[in-house]
This record gives sequence, structure tokens and C-alpha cells, in this order.
Amino acid sequence: MARRPKDWDEYMFEDLSDPVFTSELVKRLVESGMPIRAAVRDVINGLGVKEYAALVGMASSNVVRAVHPKSNPTLATIERLLEPLGLRIGVAYRSGARRVGPRRVA
Repeated sequence: MARRPKDWDEYMFEDLSDPVFTSELVKRLVESGMPIRAAVRDVINGLGVKEYAALVGMASSNVVRAVHPKSNPTLATIERLLEPLGLRIGVAYRSGARRVGPRRVA
């Protein structure tokens, strides 16, 4: 396995410290099919759990638990974790999906 340069973590931390970069990264990861929790977990681990927990006003253990693959966080918790990134959960049409709507009565 190739070794990354020693300063790779420093560069990544600098990039993750930029809110525009970080929010765009999470958006693109989710759009590519990565679960939201996994994308947010990667950002949290990159920035530091304690630091991120302070940003969202949660205990570090609760942040770790919320993004754990076997957890079942509430929508409110996920929204709270997305808030520092300037993101929120929304609804969008899937490409090519059949749309069903209410029938109109004449």
C-alpha cells in the first residue's frame, strides 16, 4: 500500500476547515451514493470529534454514536450534525423515477 506524505493530514485538515469545501464534499459524496452518516462521519473524523461536538453542542460520545453505522439517529440529530456545514436534508426527484400524484377528478 502506498504511503501518504506526512503532511497529507495537515492539508486535509486545512481543506476541511473551509466550510465551502466541506459542505461541497459532503454533498458530492452523498450524490455519489455514500450514506449521509458515512459522509458526515468522515468529515467529523477529519476535523476531530471533540471539535465537531463543540460546534454542534453535543457530547463527543453522542456524536460518535449518531454516525455509527449501526445507530439509528433521529432526523433532528442528523440535521444538527449537518448544520455547521450549512446543509440540511431535503427531498428531490430521482432521475428517471416514475412520479405518482393525486388523480384529478373532473
